[in-house]
Amino acid sequence: MPVVSLHLDHCEHCSQQQRLAAQMGAALFAQPADEPMPPFDLERGLAAVKRRIAHPPPPAANTPDFLGRFSPAALQQVMWHRVTPKIEMFEIPELSGGDHWMRLFRFQPGTRVPHHRHAGEEFSLVLQGSYIEADACFATGDFSEADTTTRHAQQVDSDIACIALIATTGKIAFDNLPYRWASRLLGLV
Repeated sequence: MPVVSLHLDHCEHCSQQQRLAAQMGAALFAQPADEPMPPFDLERGLAAVKRRIAHPPPPAANTPDFLGRFSPAALQQVMWHRVTPKIEMFEIPELSGGDHWMRLFRFQPGTRVPHHRHAGEEFSLVLQGSYIEADACFATGDFSEADTTTRHAQQVDSDIACIALIATTGKIAFDNLPYRWASRLLGLV
């Protein structure tokens, strides 16, 4: 997912953890299993691995261009759509459709995002500024994830606008009825 890739590009700690996890996974595959796989499954699995090695999938389309969109210079040129006096957004159309979307949001200092829940997952990456959620502070380069069990609200605590790349796999439901109506009218759900 582009949000995770972008975070790994900016966070050395998580990049190291990702490399460690990949090494651990490779080591697990190298160890003999306690119980051998049935011969048919083993042969089929080995054939699939050989095919994958011989014909690797092409790299994700537009990944370098996509990630380059979020450089500090590029963020200054985004054509923002005003949602409220303190919130602007920009939808990334090639990564949005149906109940899933990816958008850039720009929240002005002091902005409060009201309590809400998700019908799916939400992935957020802070590209500039910072915000507080519950007892945690998320600043430039920080990544957060929410799912259907999460009820949360955010408040921008930085002196500059907080810009976040946010991807969701389901609709958003605000607790407050007027916010629910407004979010539908503005196309946020």
